[in-house]
Amino acid sequence: MNRKILFLFFIVISALLGYGAYDAITQITGSWNISGPGNELLDQDQSYWNSGALALFTVIACFISFCALGIYLLSKGDNKLNANRRDALSGILIGLPLAALLPRFLRSGKKPILPPGATNPEEFAELCNRCYQCVHACPNKIIKIRKTGKLTELFMAQIDYSRPPDGQQAEFTIVCEEGCNECSKVCPTGAISQLTKEQKAKRQIGKAVVLHDKCIAWSKNEYCLVCDEYCPYNAFDIDKIQTGNGELGRPVVSAERCRGCNACVDACVAKERALLVIPVDNQRQLKA
Repeated sequence: MNRKILFLFFIVISALLGYGAYDAITQITGSWNISGPGNELLDQDQSYWNSGALALFTVIACFISFCALGIYLLSKGDNKLNANRRDALSGILIGLPLAALLPRFLRSGKKPILPPGATNPEEFAELCNRCYQCVHACPNKIIKIRKTGKLTELFMAQIDYSRPPDGQQAEFTIVCEEGCNECSKVCPTGAISQLTKEQKAKRQIGKAVVLHDKCIAWSKNEYCLVCDEYCPYNAFDIDKIQTGNGELGRPVVSAERCRGCNACVDACVAKERALLVIPVDNQRQLKA
């Protein structure tokens, strides 16, 4: 194997290892409060910079260790290892980490749900300067920093409707409120265009989907329309069927009325929440 190519591979491995370690590092440091005593605000971007520094340290450590090993193998030559053994060892050192990390490095992950006023992920990723003013402005704390996905989308803002771990109570409702346009007021680059409250109320940022196998009405033929009751946009149609106990209604999401606000998901009383919000390719203003 050409020595220059081998050395280059060691450099690539160090970068891949650093990237692969990033998720594990941020999982550990994501909840660290480094804002200091007396500061009531736990800055998410501070946690990001903290974990980012550790990720950078990991990359450097991997670079030094693997390059040192590479230099050792290249410099010792046949004095320590014959060419066949050297090539076999380098193949293992290169192939295994590359096979494990390259798919993770290249995968795009699920599409993001963007703050109301954005257009599509590609344009938003280009315009977002990662200042996180929208993150701080969001009263329900649903705008968070994206840590997965395409490289161009890393660390941009996104809407995250994920709930706290079991047993923990959410501090705020996990909903993009109908009358809230705070994020669009503070974006300095135009990544989030300014919307009036009336415009925000008609902005579609995602679509809710009913998971029939988890829905009480669909899977058990029992009455439950809590999602319809809590929807601020009247975005549910009712599929009516006849049962042994009379007429039963089952929720069906209207794609032309649903804004993707997550109110139905937040209100769902099923043991495992029977709805989820998926992103749209391009945000749009709805008429209804």
